[in-house]
Amino acid sequence: MSRIISFLVVFLFFVSAMNSKSRAVLDPNTITEPGKIWIKGSTLFVNDRFRGVHIFNISTPLNPIRLSTIAISNNIDIAVYSNALYADSYGNLHVYDISMLTDPRLIRIIPDATGNYYGATGDLGDDSGFGCGVGCSSDSATTMLSSTGGSMARFSIVDNYLYSLKYSQMKVFSISNPTNPDAVGDAEIGWDIETIFPVKDRNLLFLGGNEGVYVYSISNRANPVYLSRLTHARSYDPVVVQSNFAYVTLRDGSFIDGPSSRFEVINISDISNMFVTDIIGMDAPYGLAVSGAYAYVCDGYDGLEIFNVSDVSNVSKEVRLQGYNGYDVIVTDDTMILTGNDGVVLYDISNPTNPAFLNKL
Repeated sequence: MSRIISFLVVFLFFVSAMNSKSRAVLDPNTITEPGKIWIKGSTLFVNDRFRGVHIFNISTPLNPIRLSTIAISNNIDIAVYSNALYADSYGNLHVYDISMLTDPRLIRIIPDATGNYYGATGDLGDDSGFGCGVGCSSDSATTMLSSTGGSMARFSIVDNYLYSLKYSQMKVFSISNPTNPDAVGDAEIGWDIETIFPVKDRNLLFLGGNEGVYVYSISNRANPVYLSRLTHARSYDPVVVQSNFAYVTLRDGSFIDGPSSRFEVINISDISNMFVTDIIGMDAPYGLAVSGAYAYVCDGYDGLEIFNVSDVSNVSKEVRLQGYNGYDVIVTDDTMILTGNDGVVLYDISNPTNPAFLNKL
């Protein structure tokens, strides 16, 4: 009898937690719980976990302009290509026309396309786009060029293909028509994959998983093919790549060769024979970014640490920014965008060893 009661208590707690996420309401003027981020040119898209997306013009980082918000039930992941925003919701892929950033429009919902099931399977959600809130700009869409997501992303875009992680599968969509994705392929990838990072010039996708870094060929964009992996102890594992090196954070693993939470540099010159060149102990690392000679690594409640990685066999710590709970980071030109429980913060990193605070969204 006691087992039955215990089971019911746990079950009711789980249902309550899921329902609370389902009921999360987007405040059009405040980022309540910052999550994944995506930047396209001077436009920043910020996921407000389980609530939706906030859109900002950050062409002048000292004075970011809120453009609009989109309420999306149980939204966690986002990606942007051309005039389209892609967002997950209850396992479905929502497609928005963002030709006018101040007036996003829901165009299509593709069922069973992602791995986000924080609610009833098949529920298409209760979505509505907000126009500008208090303080919003009425400017039309800004010119947008480059497009990239953070290291925690479960969506990736290469050329006109969208890759979506769906539990043990990677789904592939042609987005030649950005607002009308067409499912063109999939690949079995295992159950432990958590993040995805593209390396277009080498026709590769790097997947971060609980048990290692996985590499897939996308020479045929619609047909990802497994190439190799570097195994590590079970641990959380986002990965980014620059040149012939991959950079990984591992959190709370069971390692016999170093600290349980760490930042690693991996030589990927030969994909079939990847190896670690340096290990740096950390407290609770999450997302990361690499630009030039510097790596920017979120370290949970310890904020963000900046490392000099010009010598990949002897990585050195340059700076620690405290006072923030670091979750993910994107570096674009001389601007660093840091997200965490404390909000979204912009820094000028024209001098990477002396970041200058610009603004907080």
